[in-house]
Amino acid sequence: MNFVFDLDGTICFKGQPISPEVTNALWQLHSADHNIIIASARPIRDIYPVIPEWMRQLNMIGGNGAFIQKDQLIAVTAFDCFPQLANLIEQYQLTYLADSDWDYAYTGNVEHPIYQNIDANRLAKAHDSYATLPSIVKLVLFTNDEQIIQQVQQLPVEIHLHNNEALIDISPKNINKYSGLQKLGISEYIAFGNDANDIPMFKHAKESICVGNHPEASQLAQQQINPDQITELILSYLN
Repeated sequence: MNFVFDLDGTICFKGQPISPEVTNALWQLHSADHNIIIASARPIRDIYPVIPEWMRQLNMIGGNGAFIQKDQLIAVTAFDCFPQLANLIEQYQLTYLADSDWDYAYTGNVEHPIYQNIDANRLAKAHDSYATLPSIVKLVLFTNDEQIIQQVQQLPVEIHLHNNEALIDISPKNINKYSGLQKLGISEYIAFGNDANDIPMFKHAKESICVGNHPEASQLAQQQINPDQITELILSYLN
Protein backbone atom coordinates (compact mmCIF):
# COMPACT_ATOMS: atom_id res chain seq x y z
CA MET A 1 0.00 0.00 0.00
CA ASN A 2 1.06 3.60 -0.57
CA PHE A 3 1.29 5.73 2.58
CA VAL A 4 1.54 9.50 2.16
CA PHE A 5 2.81 11.54 5.11
CA ASP A 6 2.82 15.28 5.60
CA LEU A 7 5.71 16.41 7.81
CA ASP A 8 5.18 19.41 10.09
CA GLY A 9 2.42 18.87 12.60
CA THR A 10 1.87 15.31 11.36
CA ILE A 11 5.02 13.24 11.96
CA CYS A 12 7.42 15.98 13.11
CA PHE A 13 6.80 18.94 15.36
CA LYS A 14 8.15 22.44 16.11
CA GLY A 15 10.65 22.18 13.26
CA GLN A 16 12.45 19.25 14.89
CA PRO A 17 13.43 16.00 13.11
CA ILE A 18 11.06 13.05 13.20
CA SER A 19 11.30 11.40 16.61
CA PRO A 20 13.09 8.02 16.99
CA GLU A 21 9.75 6.35 17.83
CA VAL A 22 8.01 7.57 14.68
CA THR A 23 11.12 6.90 12.59
CA ASN A 24 11.20 3.31 13.82
CA ALA A 25 7.51 2.84 13.00
CA LEU A 26 8.05 4.22 9.49
CA TRP A 27 11.05 1.95 9.01
CA GLN A 28 8.94 -1.07 9.95
CA LEU A 29 6.29 0.03 7.46
CA HIS A 30 8.94 0.46 4.78
CA SER A 31 10.53 -2.90 5.62
CA ALA A 32 7.16 -4.58 5.19
CA ASP A 33 7.23 -3.46 1.52
CA HIS A 34 4.80 -0.60 1.91
CA ASN A 35 5.57 2.49 -0.16
CA ILE A 36 6.16 5.70 1.83
CA ILE A 37 5.80 9.10 0.17
CA ILE A 38 6.55 12.40 1.92
CA ALA A 39 4.22 15.29 0.96
CA SER A 40 5.21 18.59 2.57
CA ALA A 41 4.89 22.34 2.17
CA ARG A 42 8.68 22.46 2.57
CA PRO A 43 10.84 22.44 -0.56
CA ILE A 44 12.84 19.23 -0.97
CA ARG A 45 15.96 21.00 0.33
CA ASP A 46 14.24 21.64 3.67
CA ILE A 47 12.70 18.18 3.94
CA TYR A 48 16.09 16.46 4.16
CA PRO A 49 17.17 17.87 7.56
CA VAL A 50 14.13 16.51 9.44
CA ILE A 51 14.10 12.97 8.02
CA PRO A 52 16.58 10.09 8.47
CA GLU A 53 19.11 9.31 5.76
CA TRP A 54 17.23 6.28 4.41
CA MET A 55 14.10 8.35 3.79
CA ARG A 56 15.96 10.80 1.56
CA GLN A 57 15.89 8.17 -1.18
CA LEU A 58 12.08 8.04 -1.16
CA ASN A 59 9.80 9.73 -3.65
CA MET A 60 8.63 13.08 -2.28
CA ILE A 61 6.33 16.00 -2.89
CA GLY A 62 7.62 19.38 -1.74
CA GLY A 63 6.29 22.92 -1.84
CA ASN A 64 2.70 21.59 -1.74
CA GLY A 65 3.28 19.95 -5.12
CA ALA A 66 5.64 22.42 -6.81
CA PHE A 67 8.63 20.09 -6.22
CA ILE A 68 8.63 16.39 -7.13
CA GLN A 69 11.45 14.03 -6.20
CA LYS A 70 11.11 10.82 -8.19
CA ASP A 71 13.87 8.21 -8.32
CA GLN A 72 16.11 10.78 -6.58
CA LEU A 73 15.67 13.33 -9.40
CA ILE A 74 13.93 16.63 -8.64
CA ALA A 75 11.53 18.34 -11.05
CA VAL A 76 9.77 21.66 -10.39
CA THR A 77 6.81 23.69 -11.64
CA ALA A 78 7.50 27.43 -11.74
CA PHE A 79 5.02 30.32 -11.68
CA ASP A 80 3.73 31.59 -15.03
CA CYS A 81 2.58 34.83 -13.41
CA PHE A 82 5.52 35.80 -11.23
CA PRO A 83 5.82 39.32 -12.75
CA GLN A 84 2.39 40.13 -11.26
CA LEU A 85 3.45 38.74 -7.88
CA ALA A 86 6.68 40.74 -8.08
CA ASN A 87 4.62 43.86 -8.74
CA LEU A 88 2.69 43.24 -5.51
CA ILE A 89 5.94 42.77 -3.60
CA GLU A 90 7.29 46.05 -4.90
CA GLN A 91 4.02 48.00 -4.63
CA TYR A 92 3.45 47.08 -0.98
CA GLN A 93 7.12 46.60 -0.04
CA LEU A 94 6.35 43.08 1.18
CA THR A 95 8.83 40.78 2.86
CA TYR A 96 8.91 37.26 1.47
CA LEU A 97 10.48 33.83 1.05
CA ALA A 98 10.97 32.94 -2.61
CA ASP A 99 12.13 29.44 -3.50
CA SER A 100 13.76 28.48 -6.77
CA ASP A 101 14.46 24.86 -7.74
CA TRP A 102 17.11 24.77 -4.98
CA ASP A 103 18.25 28.25 -3.93
CA TYR A 104 16.11 30.87 -2.18
CA ALA A 105 15.73 34.53 -1.21
CA TYR A 106 14.45 35.54 2.24
CA THR A 107 13.73 39.12 3.30
CA GLY A 108 11.49 38.45 6.31
CA ASN A 109 12.14 38.69 10.02
CA VAL A 110 14.91 36.30 11.09
CA GLU A 111 12.92 35.62 14.27
CA HIS A 112 10.05 34.12 12.29
CA PRO A 113 9.68 30.31 12.76
CA ILE A 114 9.90 29.77 9.00
CA TYR A 115 13.40 31.24 8.94
CA GLN A 116 14.61 28.65 11.44
CA ASN A 117 13.66 25.87 8.99
CA ILE A 118 15.29 27.26 5.85
CA ASP A 119 18.28 25.31 4.54
CA ALA A 120 19.30 23.92 7.92
CA ASN A 121 21.98 21.77 6.26
CA ARG A 122 23.37 24.73 4.26
CA LEU A 123 22.81 22.99 0.94
CA ALA A 124 21.73 26.04 -1.07
CA LYS A 125 22.70 29.62 -1.88
CA ALA A 126 20.82 32.44 -0.15
CA HIS A 127 20.07 35.28 -2.57
CA ASP A 128 19.40 38.87 -1.53
CA SER A 129 16.42 39.17 -3.86
CA TYR A 130 14.01 37.09 -5.95
CA ALA A 131 15.40 38.96 -8.96
CA THR A 132 18.58 36.85 -9.07
CA LEU A 133 16.83 33.49 -8.78
CA PRO A 134 16.58 31.58 -12.10
CA SER A 135 12.88 30.82 -11.56
CA ILE A 136 10.35 31.02 -8.73
CA VAL A 137 8.64 27.80 -7.69
CA LYS A 138 7.07 28.76 -4.37
CA LEU A 139 6.42 32.07 -2.63
CA VAL A 140 5.50 33.07 0.91
CA LEU A 141 4.38 36.66 1.48
CA PHE A 142 4.54 37.84 5.08
CA THR A 143 1.23 39.68 5.31
CA ASN A 144 -2.41 39.08 6.16
CA ASP A 145 -3.65 42.32 4.58
CA GLU A 146 -7.08 41.60 3.05
CA GLN A 147 -6.50 43.89 0.08
CA ILE A 148 -3.32 42.04 -0.84
CA ILE A 149 -4.97 38.65 -0.33
CA GLN A 150 -7.78 39.63 -2.69
CA GLN A 151 -5.30 40.71 -5.36
CA VAL A 152 -3.34 37.45 -5.06
CA GLN A 153 -6.60 35.49 -5.36
CA GLN A 154 -7.20 37.10 -8.76
CA LEU A 155 -4.01 35.55 -10.13
CA PRO A 156 -3.64 32.00 -11.53
CA VAL A 157 -2.15 30.58 -8.32
CA GLU A 158 -3.01 28.31 -5.39
CA ILE A 159 -2.91 29.94 -1.97
CA HIS A 160 -3.03 28.80 1.64
CA LEU A 161 -3.64 31.42 4.30
CA HIS A 162 -1.94 31.13 7.68
CA ASN A 163 -3.47 34.02 9.58
CA ASN A 164 -1.96 32.91 12.88
CA GLU A 165 1.47 33.49 11.28
CA ALA A 166 0.36 36.44 9.11
CA LEU A 167 1.46 34.91 5.82
CA ILE A 168 0.19 33.84 2.41
CA ASP A 169 1.63 30.57 1.08
CA ILE A 170 1.49 30.61 -2.75
CA SER A 171 2.04 27.85 -5.33
CA PRO A 172 1.53 27.77 -9.11
CA LYS A 173 -2.01 27.18 -10.41
CA ASN A 174 -3.37 23.61 -10.14
CA ILE A 175 -0.38 22.60 -8.02
CA ASN A 176 -1.14 20.80 -4.76
CA LYS A 177 -0.21 17.62 -2.96
CA TYR A 178 -2.73 15.56 -4.93
CA SER A 179 -1.40 16.80 -8.28
CA GLY A 180 2.02 15.77 -6.98
CA LEU A 181 0.77 12.27 -6.26
CA GLN A 182 -0.61 12.07 -9.79
CA LYS A 183 2.81 13.00 -11.17
CA LEU A 184 4.29 10.17 -9.10
CA GLY A 185 1.73 7.77 -10.56
CA ILE A 186 0.07 7.21 -7.17
CA SER A 187 -3.70 6.66 -7.38
CA GLU A 188 -4.54 4.56 -4.31
CA TYR A 189 -3.09 5.64 -0.98
CA ILE A 190 -3.58 6.28 2.72
CA ALA A 191 -2.92 9.92 3.64
CA PHE A 192 -1.77 11.46 6.91
CA GLY A 193 -1.94 15.25 7.30
CA ASN A 194 -2.88 18.06 9.64
CA ASP A 195 -3.67 21.24 7.69
CA ALA A 196 -5.61 22.86 4.86
CA ASN A 197 -2.90 22.04 2.33
CA ASP A 198 -3.57 18.33 2.96
CA ILE A 199 -7.24 18.60 1.93
CA PRO A 200 -6.68 17.97 -1.82
CA MET A 201 -5.00 14.62 -1.11
CA PHE A 202 -7.55 13.77 1.61
CA LYS A 203 -10.36 14.12 -0.94
CA HIS A 204 -8.94 11.35 -3.12
CA ALA A 205 -7.45 9.05 -0.47
CA LYS A 206 -8.55 5.49 0.20
CA GLU A 207 -8.20 6.45 3.85
CA SER A 208 -7.38 9.84 5.38
CA ILE A 209 -6.11 10.61 8.88
CA CYS A 210 -5.95 14.11 10.34
CA VAL A 211 -3.42 14.59 13.12
CA GLY A 212 -4.76 17.31 15.39
CA ASN A 213 -7.96 19.28 15.10
CA HIS A 214 -7.71 21.55 12.07
CA PRO A 215 -11.34 22.66 11.52
CA GLU A 216 -11.55 21.75 7.82
CA ALA A 217 -9.08 18.90 7.52
CA SER A 218 -10.40 17.05 10.57
CA GLN A 219 -13.97 17.26 9.26
CA LEU A 220 -12.99 15.86 5.88
CA ALA A 221 -10.69 13.11 7.17
CA GLN A 222 -12.10 9.68 7.92
CA GLN A 223 -10.16 9.55 11.17
CA GLN A 224 -8.81 12.18 13.56
CA ILE A 225 -6.06 11.43 16.08
CA ASN A 226 -3.83 13.30 18.50
CA PRO A 227 -0.10 13.65 17.74
CA ASP A 228 0.82 11.18 20.49
CA GLN A 229 -1.20 8.47 18.72
CA ILE A 230 0.69 8.59 15.42
CA THR A 231 3.24 5.85 16.21
CA GLU A 232 0.60 3.38 17.37
CA LEU A 233 -1.54 4.01 14.30
CA ILE A 234 1.37 3.53 11.87
CA LEU A 235 2.27 0.24 13.53
CA SER A 236 -1.36 -0.93 13.35
CA TYR A 237 -1.04 -1.21 9.55
CA LEU A 238 1.50 -4.00 10.03
CA ASN A 239 -1.11 -6.32 11.56
